Amino acid sequence: MNKKLIITVLIITLVLVIASALLFYFRANIIDNLKKWELIPEPEPYTEIYFENHTKLPIVLSNSPQSFSFTIHNVEYKNMNYKYEVYIKTGNNILVLDKKVNSIKTNMSKTINETFKISTSSATDSEVIVNLINKNEQIDFWVRKSLLE
Repeated sequence: MNKKLIITVLIITLVLVIASALLFYFRANIIDNLKKWELIPEPEPYTEIYFENHTKLPIVLSNSPQSFSFTIHNVEYKNMNYKYEVYIKTGNNILVLDKKVNSIKTNMSKTINETFKISTSSATDSEVIVNLINKNEQIDFWVRKSLLE
């Protein structure tokens, strides 16, 4: 083989080895700067809130207790304290069923069970609302006074 070609290959190999070693040694600083310059995408934090068994939610008011459950799933990439309230809105009237704070670790979920009872003699169609106060997110469903209306 040509002596010039061997020297060129050796020099290129040496440069690549040195560059790789420097990248490995300074990788934390490089990654920090790339993040600071917003050249590396960060994951999008979010919270999921949903009803469990959504096809079995109460649909008609009853004089007996009715129940449902909802789940909060923390995908915020940090531990979170979720303030929530559950209430029933009937016309202009609001009946608070529950108001609490739940601590949920990152990438974990918590299912919360709720039970309510509304007298069918005085009620009209009502909206059941779950409000995540500190995330400004809500889910809801309606219960009718009767199926005939």
